[in-house]
Amino acid sequence: MLSTMYKMLIVDDERAIVNGLFRLFEEESELQLDLFRAYSGVEAYELIRTQPMDIVLSDIRMPGMTGLELQKKVKELWPGCQFIFLTGFDEFHYVQEALRNEGTDYILKTEEDSTIVLSVGKAVERLNKQLEIHISMAEAALKLKQALPILQKELLWEFLQEEGAYNDSRLLRQIQELDFPLSLDREVLLMVARVDDWGNKTNTSDRMLMLYAMTNIVKEYLGSTAELYPLANGQGEVVWLIQDSQMLAAETVSSSKRIALLMNNASESILEACKRYLGITISLIVASEAVSWETCRVKFNRLRRLLFVNHAMRRELALSEANLTKAEEGLHAESPDTSAQRQQRKMLLLDTYLETGQREAFNELFYELVRLTGENEAEIDVVQMHLYYGIVTLFLSYLHQLGQPPKGGSQLDIRRLTHMEQHGSWAGAVQYLQGIADLLFSVKNDDLDERDREVIRKIKRYVEQNLAGDLSLTHIADLVGFNRSYLSRLYKQKTGEGLSEYILDMRLKKAKELLRQPAIKIHEISEALGFESAAYFTRFFKKMTNLTPTEFRELNQ
Repeated sequence: MLSTMYKMLIVDDERAIVNGLFRLFEEESELQLDLFRAYSGVEAYELIRTQPMDIVLSDIRMPGMTGLELQKKVKELWPGCQFIFLTGFDEFHYVQEALRNEGTDYILKTEEDSTIVLSVGKAVERLNKQLEIHISMAEAALKLKQALPILQKELLWEFLQEEGAYNDSRLLRQIQELDFPLSLDREVLLMVARVDDWGNKTNTSDRMLMLYAMTNIVKEYLGSTAELYPLANGQGEVVWLIQDSQMLAAETVSSSKRIALLMNNASESILEACKRYLGITISLIVASEAVSWETCRVKFNRLRRLLFVNHAMRRELALSEANLTKAEEGLHAESPDTSAQRQQRKMLLLDTYLETGQREAFNELFYELVRLTGENEAEIDVVQMHLYYGIVTLFLSYLHQLGQPPKGGSQLDIRRLTHMEQHGSWAGAVQYLQGIADLLFSVKNDDLDERDREVIRKIKRYVEQNLAGDLSLTHIADLVGFNRSYLSRLYKQKTGEGLSEYILDMRLKKAKELLRQPAIKIHEISEALGFESAAYFTRFFKKMTNLTPTEFRELNQ
């Protein structure tokens, strides 16, 4: 069953209430909430300006900025955000004003925890229904987009992809003449996406419908802060050109950077919404900053390389250009292809597929190159020899990078690999090369699996050593360099359990260990495990064991 992780912000000027609610919802793993906290309305608003929230659980009466004032400001930016007001003031006029401002619920602080959890659960249901509307609106959006001049999109693709700076000014001028919705005088932010899995969308019309629905989802997270223009091709590649709105552009010089930060923070939610409501999985990368139109091509090709080459083997990734290391950036640096020969260009592409572990694409291109050499089986000709040794060069280069023979490589005889005549026929040589390719791809997958296992080991070590520290999914994801959603899926895939369940199990295991030592007081155990108070620790322990810490200690004396 698919699940969507929603972001919820808890706001109150009383720290104990915020921290208590934070712990409460940490234990409600079924709701799949990514939790944030703020201790004033002003602090909450500053966070929400660049970090879109799906749910806000807020006190109404707070100094500086009240909950109602916060709601009005947030609704201007994110109309779909769900508000739940939690207050100790049972006065009707507060309820009236909350409902007038489209507040979603109003709960007294004296209510039971179960009532608060139920209210948040209802907000999650409303969010699910909101997102389901996107798919029903996609067909209408498609018809609207089809009315746009086809030439406009063709010119934009040409501008982004084709070399030849001599005609850039002409292309930009032609694009502007076609009533292009974005301003060519202001910087533009690029976000590039690829479709990793179309699901059951097999025909072209269904896929185009999904691409327009994806744009609707992106618009939802941008709200009124920016304008965007989508470009898509038939291979599942999408580029969104994004500009801050005219109003915000006039308001502050740094607005374009704020849009970049906003899209980076929303990227995981976009991935999850596409998977849950469109049935497709995507990966995307957001540029670190907006650039001028004159440098768009350079930025586009860089983002494309990072997504389609450097991270080609991973799926459902939300990448940030700003977070990628220099070493990773230069791993597959572009080299200009000056050759006019079609086969040489295809050989460069074959090398890329081998390096990035794209087995299906490699095999498809490999057999295409084999067909181009003809079907001369009587004797191996010069064209076939050229292709054979070209592919052997790719294999030897890859083996050199490994630094050691691959495990299970008993079939890898270097002499046989480098002497084509030992195969007897062209068909035999092709079959042998295919076997070596399969071996190298298996090595690539094994290497990726080992790196994933090392990530899991690193997470477990960190959790075990920091039970009283920051164990939020956001912090752990930053620690290992993955986005939250991908990390959550990877951990469950490799271990069979959710990361939050593992953290709870480790806290429980450590609690039992410490409770067996009578000299350690219960409030000391609570602090050692990162609980806000002994009362919250007691509630957690009883929920997990049906015993209070004191009862457990008495039974284990």
